[in-house]
Amino acid sequence: MEHSRTSSAAAWAWSGLAAAYFLAATLSHEPVSRVYLALAQGLGMAAAFRLQDALALLGLGAGAWLVLGPGRRSGRIGGREALAWLALAVLLAAADRLLVITPVERVHYPQYAILALLLRRVLGDETLVLGLACLAGMADELRQYLAHPVNTGYLDWNDFCLNLLGAAAGLLLARALDLRPRAGPRAAGLARKALLAACGVLAGGLAAAWLQGRIIVYAPAGGDPGIFPRVGGKAGFVLSFFRAEGFWTLAESGRSHHVLAPGEGLAVLAALFAGLAWLLAWSRKQKRPGSPEASRPATDRISG
Repeated sequence: MEHSRTSSAAAWAWSGLAAAYFLAATLSHEPVSRVYLALAQGLGMAAAFRLQDALALLGLGAGAWLVLGPGRRSGRIGGREALAWLALAVLLAAADRLLVITPVERVHYPQYAILALLLRRVLGDETLVLGLACLAGMADELRQYLAHPVNTGYLDWNDFCLNLLGAAAGLLLARALDLRPRAGPRAAGLARKALLAACGVLAGGLAAAWLQGRIIVYAPAGGDPGIFPRVGGKAGFVLSFFRAEGFWTLAESGRSHHVLAPGEGLAVLAALFAGLAWLLAWSRKQKRPGSPEASRPATDRISG
């Protein structure tokens, strides 16, 4: 009984740490943007980009040390896990070319990798953690859009996908670090039900709003410039004030990128989530050689 209470307290502590981290990271976007702008003005855009590229390479090196080098705690990497990392690397490279506007946006990867690591310390179900991180990322981007609709211009589906990819990287990293969940089956079950309920409420609310004509994909030209215009006497919600003229959009930084349209973004995000969830489940089926966790199922349990 004492062991159970200790594990429960640890699970609550890690849950609180994950919530505090998410709140701090969400509220830090504006300060980080100001630092980035000051850096670009002081060094010049090209030099600032080179510095951020160097930091990205440093981060990749640190990740490789944790996954393949002395930092790894869970034995030699298995074949399926290696293939999962390779698949994720391909997706990250594609996202970096297609969806990243400036190098500073790569901060989404470590931001949500850390969140996934903290959540994984509580829960053993990787799909559940991926779903929670996905919802957290959507809430984060929605807050930014509501707070600064003029600056953002649209609900950023690009960033939704970057956040999800970062969370998937964090879950694979958790395996290398041999992180064990602290919550028991009952707590995990409640979390799973809460996630499904939240998804159901969100999907139902969006469907009802769409059927009532309250979801406005693109702000009409010459109409109410607000994010909540009144259309036909009903309050609506504008998803985007920007409509791309082609596949590629040229940013002020000179970098070309693709802006996911709302419908396109929803389809890409859903496919990406399903693909990553499958990849994580598939890569766990093979025992990792030399791992003490090789014979244990990936389920939530009370652990010491």
